[in-house]
Amino acid sequence: MLVLTACGLGGVNEPSPQSSDGQHADSGISASEAKERGVFTADYESQLKKANDPGRAVEIILSNLGSKSDTYEMRLEPSSAAVPLPAVVSLAAGASAVIRVNTEKPVEIHAFSRGRGADIADLIIR
Repeated sequence: MLVLTACGLGGVNEPSPQSSDGQHADSGISASEAKERGVFTADYESQLKKANDPGRAVEIILSNLGSKSDTYEMRLEPSSAAVPLPAVVSLAAGASAVIRVNTEKPVEIHAFSRGRGADIADLIIR
């Protein structure tokens, strides 16, 4: 599940989680580690949440709640309403990133998961 909220958590472009021997664990994290981090045990999960609304600039937090690293493409409808910054974000399991949208119009934000190959989170900004 992908979460977009207002607080700046975790890092963008964080490395893949590492196993106990220090090697990259490309297969994801264990169920117990996912529970400790507060993430779900599904491979690819996300949620979008509006963080603030200080006028034109809206900040949302994108959080990877899945058990595997994923790359997300932020898509807007209508596409002419605004540009999300950044438009593409890679996150380790449990990591988060701030996405900024500068718009005066209502817009729908969709988070496309490259891992799942589908939109997995949506948010409407009015």
